[in-house]
Amino acid sequence: MTKEELDAKLAKEREKLQAEFAEKEKTLREEVKAELKTELETDFGEKHTALEEKNRSLQAEIHRNDVTGKIDKLVSDGRVTPGMRDLGLVEFCMTLDGDDTEVEFSEGKKQKPLDFMLGFLGALPTQVEFEELATKGKAPETGLAGDDKKIVEFADKNKMTYRDAVIELSRRGEINLEENDE
Repeated sequence: MTKEELDAKLAKEREKLQAEFAEKEKTLREEVKAELKTELETDFGEKHTALEEKNRSLQAEIHRNDVTGKIDKLVSDGRVTPGMRDLGLVEFCMTLDGDDTEVEFSEGKKQKPLDFMLGFLGALPTQVEFEELATKGKAPETGLAGDDKKIVEFADKNKMTYRDAVIELSRRGEINLEENDE
């Protein structure tokens, strides 16, 4: 073999090896790409599912806090008693918000069940008064408006109740218990 024939044979073998190498490289790249794609899709899918679950959980927690806040407001307004809330009113209201179904009333008004229930509870008359009702400033007028100061001073001075002071001053004739029609 001559040098030219040897160079030609080596060039031919080199081309053959380069073609085989290119084919193997292409196959390996495709395999790695497929594996990475599968791994990424699996990893992404798992992370996506976990994020969706966390999102649902957070949405449920936000909704529960919203309903709880509305029920607590009804309690503080006295429309709902604390006992009603403690018997599971929040949990009951949470079950009413399962879907977007609307209830149609005779007036043609449509509402979601939760909105209806909260509106209904908000329209109830006051069930409980949480403020102090019997304070000196809120005492009803007795018709003794002019004598009231005199009665209070007499009661304080003699260390007796308001009632006893009224009786004593009336007995003495210092106040008149008959109502004034002024």
